[in-house]
Amino acid sequence: MESNIRPLMYGALHPIYVISKKGKLLSSEFETVKKGITTAPCVVVGRCCETGDCQTLNSRGEVEARLMAEPDLGDWIVIGGTGAYCSSMAPVNYNSYLQPGEVLITKDNKIKLIRRPQNIEQMVYNEYNLE
Repeated sequence: MESNIRPLMYGALHPIYVISKKGKLLSSEFETVKKGITTAPCVVVGRCCETGDCQTLNSRGEVEARLMAEPDLGDWIVIGGTGAYCSSMAPVNYNSYLQPGEVLITKDNKIKLIRRPQNIEQMVYNEYNLE
């Protein structure tokens, strides 16, 4: 929610990719069944513990499971098609959460980091000490 509020605000549907910690594409909205990969209906939620903190809302704002590879600890869940609006519309640093890194998946399925994750020093850099 703090990184992509579009599903909550107006029912935006984004493709979801599951990528192994070794960088292998396990599933995507376009290819959910791969040989040897266990899939299941999954709901993708965030860390804000708010009612609307869900990336798998349908166009009516209801939670809806999507078929995808079952991720292991350390795998990446990538929300695709976010574009510039997710960063610019995000309630930045909601509950002091750091902004996540951003990746680009190229046409040949290579993963490129295009924005580093924020660290705590960057989050508080512009704050003043009121003592």
